Amino acid sequence: MVVIVIGFLFLIPWLAGFITVNNSATETRVPDARESIKVEVLNGCGAEGIAGRFASYLRQNGIDVISPENAASFGYPKTLVLDHRGTHIEADSVARALGIEPDQVILQRKEGIADATVIIGKDYHKFLTR
Repeated sequence: MVVIVIGFLFLIPWLAGFITVNNSATETRVPDARESIKVEVLNGCGAEGIAGRFASYLRQNGIDVISPENAASFGYPKTLVLDHRGTHIEADSVARALGIEPDQVILQRKEGIADATVIIGKDYHKFLTR
């Protein structure tokens, strides 16, 4: 056992020639959570062109809008953010960007490209004055 330990001690300087240490400081950039969020925007109130207006606003704020379209119904009284991933990160970022209250973020898991869906309700005027 002593021979193995002494032999290893002689190998350390030899191994040191193969080990390189990079001491240069590199800047690690942590991306904003919004940079990779994919959002579907649906008109749930019936106001003409409202999904496009919300989509433009979200895009200006760094959120990737997949498609502005009409919802299945125009009967949504409040604007909602549906969280499809269940991590809260994406949906909460979208809600903050729009000024939507946390109680209007609802978990609704869904497979697909979109991380979240914004359904624009009849209260949309509160969010476009920002």
